[in-house]
Amino acid sequence: MKTNIIIIAISSLLLFAGCSTYEASYEATPLNIDGSSSDWTTTLDSKDNNRFSYGISNDEKNLYIRININDQSIQKKLMLAGLTMWIDTTGKKKEYLCITCPIEKPFPKMDRNKKKQNKNVPEWNPNQLLEVEFFGFKKNIENYFVVQNPYGVEVSIDQDDFKSLYYEMKIPLNAIYSNYSDISPKTLSIGLETGSLKSSTTESKPLGMNTGGGGSGKGSGGGGSRGSGGDGGGSKGGGNPGGKQNSSMNDLSTPTKVWIKNILLAKP
Repeated sequence: MKTNIIIIAISSLLLFAGCSTYEASYEATPLNIDGSSSDWTTTLDSKDNNRFSYGISNDEKNLYIRININDQSIQKKLMLAGLTMWIDTTGKKKEYLCITCPIEKPFPKMDRNKKKQNKNVPEWNPNQLLEVEFFGFKKNIENYFVVQNPYGVEVSIDQDDFKSLYYEMKIPLNAIYSNYSDISPKTLSIGLETGSLKSSTTESKPLGMNTGGGGSGKGSGGGGSRGSGGDGGGSKGGGNPGGKQNSSMNDLSTPTKVWIKNILLAKP
């Protein structure tokens, strides 16, 4: 009898641990998507060994996502190879809908000397006209300038003097929930995935959705392995003086991907 009780108790604890939720904060006033975090009150959580942090909040009409990135390799992958946000409105880890912004940029081949001079993170131009790609919202992949997209999604990216990158996105809830009327009860999961850079040519490697074609959006399509949760391993160079450089290139050639599961939208 005692054994059965212990087994039930352990099973309940494991079930509870596996179903932990992230509680979004409620915004009484709509946030400005301007690259500044001054109007955010959400406490940030960290992912991928504190290489970047995030916060999620909502009001009655919109979902807000904020990402702060200090890690230089993740910044580089985001700027040059893009960032995709997967959205699963069931609260699991399924790639149902996705929004990619910025999208992958063509990156010309460089000779070895220019590569050595290009180790630093590029400066982000906050005034550039951003493009966005939607996948799973309709039958085909859709491309727009952010200011012209029909879903009302807003994106802002900025970089401070210390080379920290700030990313903000606003998604109208009626764009991701059909027949949306109110926020109760609503849970969802969000996957964040950067593109990657090829180590041999430093050309960017597109995300999987760009190479796999169209479809319903209800399947695997990410650039990295599903649920990879972070960047690739360290250098295999050992005592080789080039080991650090090889480690850096391995990091850039592997997408960064994490999931924030069981997000519970906040009520007013």
